[in-house]
Amino acid sequence: LDACPEVAAGDADVVLVRFDADLKCLKRLRVTSPGPQFATAIDIADTATFVAGLYTGTPDFGDGQLLAPDSGQDAFVACFDGDLQIQWSEALPVGLPLDDLRGPAVAASAGDVVVAGVFAGTPVYAGDAYIPDGPSDILLIRRNGGDGGLQWVEQFGNNADEPGLLSLAAAPGGDLVLSGVIDG
Repeated sequence: LDACPEVAAGDADVVLVRFDADLKCLKRLRVTSPGPQFATAIDIADTATFVAGLYTGTPDFGDGQLLAPDSGQDAFVACFDGDLQIQWSEALPVGLPLDDLRGPAVAASAGDVVVAGVFAGTPVYAGDAYIPDGPSDILLIRRNGGDGGLQWVEQFGNNADEPGLLSLAAAPGGDLVLSGVIDG
């Protein structure tokens, strides 16, 4: 990354670097906040780049600061265009007392974005509360790639703890493949 220098401004920051086919740095973006944030997943669909991860503090991806977590870390998903200009960003889910969405993974599917993660607590989307069957469950959240609008939420799990370690991929035609670890 030395070919694309940037000044550090936070504890641990999200960094996005766009390279050409010869690994020449085209653009670098660093998202800072007083606390650490981590990009844990990235996927590309057409000209959109989707990034998911965890944060503390109040990072600003370029469209306004995300709300500070109640405690621990919150998860985020952000959409950038081909020049790494922010289109939208969102905290996922909002308002839980624990670390909100552990180990978020992301997949681009038919121009939209699906985020997977392990949750504890009771997130609420579009008025529906999601209560884990055990200490935690897996949550899939589909958002419109253009504006980030919520499309659907699905919950999976059993009465044991879901440790996380998720990967998510979209197959041609829009099917999703989720892999991870499940106890019980």
